[in-house]
Amino acid sequence: MTSPSGVIPFVKANACGNDFLIIDGLYAPTEMADFSQRICDRHRGVGADGVEWLFPVPNADVQARLFNADGSEAEISGNGTRCVAAYLCSKQARERFEIGTGAGIKTCTLIGHSESSYEFEIAIGEPQIEDELPLKLAFAEVRGIPVSMGTRTTLCW
Repeated sequence: MTSPSGVIPFVKANACGNDFLIIDGLYAPTEMADFSQRICDRHRGVGADGVEWLFPVPNADVQARLFNADGSEAEISGNGTRCVAAYLCSKQARERFEIGTGAGIKTCTLIGHSESSYEFEIAIGEPQIEDELPLKLAFAEVRGIPVSMGTRTTLCW
């Protein structure tokens, strides 16, 4: 559904170098993945790392469905969830928000605020650390440790 004018209102927020579009689920099109990919395109769309679609739920302040810039749906982004919390905080003067995600309900606690800047603490889970592994590069072999927070694995060197 779009607004009567055909315009979908959104807010663009960023956290730690990631930027997200925050959109009320009332405006969610049938093909959220395709739309999210198109609007996140940095050349032909607004440009963002992902879209946080917000829906009402009875057991949290809001349910956030995250679609990445490539159109894939993700369980959670810590930075995206903090952006949602900041958006909610800008609308309601509170210090704590319960945000439903694909990885469960996450509690965001406001720990700092200045003008339009918000700092939130969020526990997104315990890291899963795997065994060290080698990675062959063109001129050397380096070793890294895979670390996962449940959304993707990051190699720590």
